Amino acid sequence: MGGGLNTVTLGAGNDALVLSAPSANGNSYTTVTDIAVGDTINLAALTATARADAALGAKVILADTAAFADYLAATTAADAFAAALVNWFQYGGNTYIVVDDEAAASNVFDNGVDSVIKLTGLVDLTRSTTATDVLTIVA
Repeated sequence: MGGGLNTVTLGAGNDALVLSAPSANGNSYTTVTDIAVGDTINLAALTATARADAALGAKVILADTAAFADYLAATTAADAFAAALVNWFQYGGNTYIVVDDEAAASNVFDNGVDSVIKLTGLVDLTRSTTATDVLTIVA
């Protein structure tokens, strides 16, 4: 999946989703309707330089007046990583994962380079991890 508006329904856990292309823009993203503990999302095709660390970026929290575009800007702001940055936020009752492919190094959301993945509902990703660009959902 990837590149445009896609919707995917996984099973009861321990499923693997592989994304094959970056989002066309910040409003075109893959929606996962039923993410569960143990599921993985492979982000490798979305990054030029794989992440080596296991830390998922902290949840981005903005004021109640923030728009979706404000969240995209906040999740792709300057960082100290030489590899892709993966952050997340909750907006409008759903959870969004943003992959900032630092190869572009522009510190803004770059259409066709950076990516958005929508998880239906409010999913707490605080304990979830990444390893070599594979995000694992942890309770």
